[in-house]
Amino acid sequence: MSEGSLPISNVHLYHMPPREPETLLIHAGEDEKESSAGSLLWELPCCEFDGIWENLIFNDCIKNEVC
Repeated sequence: MSEGSLPISNVHLYHMPPREPETLLIHAGEDEKESSAGSLLWELPCCEFDGIWENLIFNDCIKNEVC
């Protein structure tokens, strides 16, 4: 490495604000009072999923396509 040069790196910086997931409700029957959580929606990046990217397993090379 020559003096004054830096190696090229692939660095991604991000900030994880503390957010709660949004709960999307489904209504059971015609009564609007009876509902349950149909799904949870997280805005990414989020603290709940920090550090698990390396542990995800996919059939295709999707990790390389989204980075």
